[in-house]
Amino acid sequence: MTTDAWINGRVGDWSTSADRSSGAVPSPADDAVIGNSDVTVNGSAIANSPPVVNVQNFAVLENAAVAASSFITSVSNPSGDSLTYYRFEDFGIGNGHLTLNGVVEPDNQWIVVPIGNVSAVQYVGGPSPGYEQLDVWVYDASTGFWSAPSLLYATTTANDTWIPGRSGDWSASVDRVSGAVPGPAADVVIGSNLVTPLSSVTVNGSAIANSLTLNSSALSISGTLSLSTSLTVDDGSTVQLNGGTLSAPVITTESVPGPPARFLTGFGVVTGAVSGNGYVIAEGGTLKFLGSLAGDTSFFQIEPNPTLELGSGVSPKFVAFDGPGGTLKIDTPATFTGSIGGDPLLFAGISIVIGDKLDLVGITANSATMTGSTLSINETSGQILTYNNFTNLLSGISSTLQATAMVGHSSLGVQRL
Repeated sequence: MTTDAWINGRVGDWSTSADRSSGAVPSPADDAVIGNSDVTVNGSAIANSPPVVNVQNFAVLENAAVAASSFITSVSNPSGDSLTYYRFEDFGIGNGHLTLNGVVEPDNQWIVVPIGNVSAVQYVGGPSPGYEQLDVWVYDASTGFWSAPSLLYATTTANDTWIPGRSGDWSASVDRVSGAVPGPAADVVIGSNLVTPLSSVTVNGSAIANSLTLNSSALSISGTLSLSTSLTVDDGSTVQLNGGTLSAPVITTESVPGPPARFLTGFGVVTGAVSGNGYVIAEGGTLKFLGSLAGDTSFFQIEPNPTLELGSGVSPKFVAFDGPGGTLKIDTPATFTGSIGGDPLLFAGISIVIGDKLDLVGITANSATMTGSTLSINETSGQILTYNNFTNLLSGISSTLQATAMVGHSSLGVQRL
């Protein structure tokens, strides 16, 4: 094997042997070097294959150390060249750092070690969550050149963080930086960063933690998730209920300006004080919403056929029906103050249609009348529940009040007075 260098400044075709220091076109065993020249390959060209360092992204706990050997998975060396050194560089966009023999190395500086001494290099996570880019090279002594850089990302995480980009079941300890399933005191973070795919986590059994933060991630609940303090659903994250139960004293959705974004979909039970700027979609069955609502998180949508049940004191700003067969069940009708039919700006084209139902729990009614834009439900006790047209979608009542106190409406938008 020889090193075949193109003569500096020459311009020509790969097959031109006169432009090479060896005077010959490279063979499969030769290491070709081209510098300060313009070379064209018009036919077939072969040369020695350079080495490649294979690396992997990794996560590390705050202030914890990871050996460099753990994020170098292998070195590809198809030509069998003599590889003698590794080179590392931390680009300094995060708050972690590389160390050499325990000494902190500056950012944006080469760290060169013999291949046999790679254990002397470590990456130490920063004091708070973040991520940064690292590059790794290998030196080919046979050609006298460094390999192309191999890029990876180091992510510093909190104590109980799902490894960014991983997907799986809540009970899978292998997917957590801590290596353990969370206990009741754990503050859990499930998220991704700019360079990892969306994490998707499923709760199939019973799960507990002190708090949970979702950051650009998806959570699916078929079992029971109980949080002692809070659930935070950041921008870009969603919760899917598949017949499961979600319980947290405080549930906070994204608070960015603009129209509310979907943060929870499905059927099951939700308990907690919800605030923020998001909306909820009932689909697939009965979604029972208990607790309270604050801020702008008061938008609910009912897909065709499911039931949305609002517990005592839960009064959204808007409830929109998206097709026939949906049921809005209100546990305390006398305290309900929201609008039924929806916000015409947020839910354009969505209104109550024939087949949608309003279930007023605890009320025995004997008639319902529509006068102008006012709907009056007459109770057998003599009391009257009065609703008023709010969204200008009103076109009248399409069916009479049934024994279960359900009313069918046709394009009805009403607001409790």
